[in-house]
Amino acid sequence: MYPRKRCAAPEIIRNILLVLTLPLAVMVRADALSLAEAERLALSQDPMALAYGQRHDAYAYRADAADAWPDPQLRFGVVNLPIDGLSISQQPMTQSVIGLRQMMPRGGEVAAQRDANLGMGDAVLAEAADRRAMLRRQVRDLWAELAYQASTRRVLEESRDLFVGLVEISRANYAVGGRGRQAVLRAELELERLAEREMRVDQRDDELRAALAGLIGEAAGGELALDMPERTRTDSGSLDAHPRVRMLDARLRAASADVAAADARGGPRWSFDVAYGMRAGSDVAGGSRSDFLSAMVSMDMPLFSDRRQRGDLDAAGAQQQALVAERAELMRRLLAEVRSQESTLGRIGERETQFETLIRIGTQRAEATLDAYRRDTADFDEVMRAHIALLELRIERERLRADRALATDALAYLMDPTGGDDDV
Repeated sequence: MYPRKRCAAPEIIRNILLVLTLPLAVMVRADALSLAEAERLALSQDPMALAYGQRHDAYAYRADAADAWPDPQLRFGVVNLPIDGLSISQQPMTQSVIGLRQMMPRGGEVAAQRDANLGMGDAVLAEAADRRAMLRRQVRDLWAELAYQASTRRVLEESRDLFVGLVEISRANYAVGGRGRQAVLRAELELERLAEREMRVDQRDDELRAALAGLIGEAAGGELALDMPERTRTDSGSLDAHPRVRMLDARLRAASADVAAADARGGPRWSFDVAYGMRAGSDVAGGSRSDFLSAMVSMDMPLFSDRRQRGDLDAAGAQQQALVAERAELMRRLLAEVRSQESTLGRIGERETQFETLIRIGTQRAEATLDAYRRDTADFDEVMRAHIALLELRIERERLRADRALATDALAYLMDPTGGDDDV
């Protein structure tokens, strides 16, 4: 049996203690893609932007068309033609007639149809604004998750140096007759577990980059400035200004215009008719016969349209009330989500404060167990448990930072969805 000796690796131990106190600094290349640039790429490459623009233009064209009167009707022909001779000069009442008829729109119907289309156009713009806000939030959420994977990888790499040192210490002790082979195997096992966790981080990073590439293209595969975003909480703003609420408000304006149009269709429609009748032949005195000028005014008699008009009016009113209820439900859900995210941010802040204390205590415990192991007063398993616990604490702290960024993004989408973008 070998005589028991102290571990002769003070330099290794000093390196391990140094790793425990390393800051999580990130060196970012100047040409790395920033979050702001990624957001701009996502917004500029969104294929739906053109679709929303075309849909808005379609409603604008319809509004312009609805504001126009019906085309006039040209009438021409022969009236009072005698059938015995089929001559336009045989009878004095026979005329060659040319006339113009103009149908007038019902009172208020044209303006209501125009307002309905303008309201639907505004709803499309609000929907496009919500799309842009959602794209920005998706990019930010993916960025926060990628930053979490990057910070987790840094923690694992730093811990790898630490566990490599522990393996060397255990091997050195085993070589001089100290701890047995079991300590060496335990240290090597934990080192392999770290490698496996790094592979899982890389796999998740690939998945997130693939999702980001769906929004910003090939730039997602390049170098990213993945610092954990320290975003400020949004306390200003109003849910009434949210694009989804504005979309329903615009649809409500369109529904109100539909009600007005349905009500207007119950009124009479007027038309004006002017005709000029030319007569051929001569009168009894031998002179040419006088031509005739006719002018008529017509109007609908709504004797049988009451049922149809009432059905249109009731349908438009029901649609309007449905939108009112839908808006109330949307406001309720948005308000509940705001309160939930505010509560989440508050709890995360409390937990982050607690984790600073936990990590400080965990670091002291890891240092103390390692020092005790050097003095042969602690078991190697206790050293490993202390360092593994510290590793988990550091990774969980990074998870809290990512969760805070996600909750801040969610609150910003609810209270300030434009994010300073005037186009949204």
